[in-house]
Amino acid sequence: MLSNEYYDIIFKMKKYQDLLKGAAYVTQFGFTIVCPPIIMAMLGFWLQRKFSLGSWVMIIAILTGLLAAASSAWSFFRSLDREEAKKEAVYKEKTNYNRHG
Repeated sequence: MLSNEYYDIIFKMKKYQDLLKGAAYVTQFGFTIVCPPIIMAMLGFWLQRKFSLGSWVMIIAILTGLLAAASSAWSFFRSLDREEAKKEAVYKEKTNYNRHG
């Protein structure tokens, strides 16, 4: 039989795993929101300087970046929702005692 120390170690590892997973989600969401507008603004700045275009290029580039960030955030939240629904389905399947067969 396993000792209580073993279970304590597993519990602590699970707690840290959940903490690191949450930190990874926050970091990923931050990059999802911040990177597209910055990249598109840099592209707009480059296009403005390279081809001597007006400031309308920068406006279009930033708006495109914001739309890309919103789309990525929406996709990120949908994937989190699907992951949570999958966990709930597995939990409900495990705790169903009314199956007859």
